[in-house]
Amino acid sequence: MFEIVNETWVSAAKAYCFENPLETLEITYYLMHHYGIDEPGAKRGGRLYASIEDDEIEALVLFSQKGIMFISYRSEAMFSKVDFLKTIHREQPIVIRGAQNQVDKVFYFLQRALKSFKFQETFLMEYAGSDSLERDEHIVKASSVDWLKQPHFLLEVEQHFRDQPLTINNLRLKIAKNIDFDFYDVYLHENRVCGQVICEFSTWAYGVIGGLYVRLAFRGQGIGRSLMSASIQQIRAQDKTPILYVAQSNHNAIALYEKMGFKKTIAMMDMVIQL
Repeated sequence: MFEIVNETWVSAAKAYCFENPLETLEITYYLMHHYGIDEPGAKRGGRLYASIEDDEIEALVLFSQKGIMFISYRSEAMFSKVDFLKTIHREQPIVIRGAQNQVDKVFYFLQRALKSFKFQETFLMEYAGSDSLERDEHIVKASSVDWLKQPHFLLEVEQHFRDQPLTINNLRLKIAKNIDFDFYDVYLHENRVCGQVICEFSTWAYGVIGGLYVRLAFRGQGIGRSLMSASIQQIRAQDKTPILYVAQSNHNAIALYEKMGFKKTIAMMDMVIQL
């Protein structure tokens, strides 16, 4: 059967995530904040479904409020279930994300129903380097910056990462209330912000680094490396492993991350779709 996860199946869902920690990062985070010690519904909402065979969870599928379908499975039984297809049509995801081979299977399952699709291939990279990193004194918390005096950096970052940028007031509120990230560090040069890095979220074992950005005029000066080192230190201080996503085509970034101690662990894929 394919059904929404309720209290009866929470423990089994957590056990599945524990056995497949890298493939279920967002699902683990959802379970931690909806059925853990944190405030229910904190930060990321959505609906979690499970494919169940012989009283065992064989797949977990999370439909987030942002329209992303996160998928992980260890058997293909759910692809024979009408309820799985009906759920996808009801939830109307715009992105399907998971291990590349698993998203490929979803593509062939949905192919006839898709009006359009596009693949975005990434690597999930895991930190395997040493803890002997120095923190740069130019790196501070974003919450310590007066963003009214230098809003241009935030707007530049928004235009780089988002198709629909947020307003400066919304961005200041997110920073002040620590919304949508675990930490947000910036690099100051003569009291001006010229780079950033964030930890998007953490699970029991991993911290996900993202949002690395350095202004064009300051690139090639080691600022990106310093920001990465600072984020690695903070995640390692929590006894967690730093991880990150990088486009498979971004060979320069992959080379940099490998020099810093990251290794490619899983080939991932986003499939952007219209049903």
